Amino acid sequence: MSDIAELQSSIYSVLSQTFPDISIYDDVPETADTPYIVIGDDSVSDRGAKLCDIDEISVTIQIFSSYKGMKEVKELSSTIIGALKNLKVNCETAYLQYLRLESIDYDKDDEDMRSAEITLVFLVS
Repeated sequence: MSDIAELQSSIYSVLSQTFPDISIYDDVPETADTPYIVIGDDSVSDRGAKLCDIDEISVTIQIFSSYKGMKEVKELSSTIIGALKNLKVNCETAYLQYLRLESIDYDKDDEDMRSAEITLVFLVS
């Protein structure tokens, strides 16, 4: 579905402008320096009715940091959500816009790594 590729490209563009000094990946190299952001899994749910075609796309964005506390991942998470809340994309076949924050989970992966996983939902109409 080209709408998903267009959405990922738009998310990448917004995050690259918001965080010019942080690497953003969809495939993380083994040599990646922290902090970094990963545009991860996505899924599509049909929310349409008989007479209208509406989908929801859930996108997972992950943050990884070697900062000892949780402050860095929480600040980055907040900035990501704020930046993407205004995302609106006119594609050839659809209109995409931010709908809601589905979930956010913070984790101390080990002594050296902290992470956050954000799931955002976008409306496709």
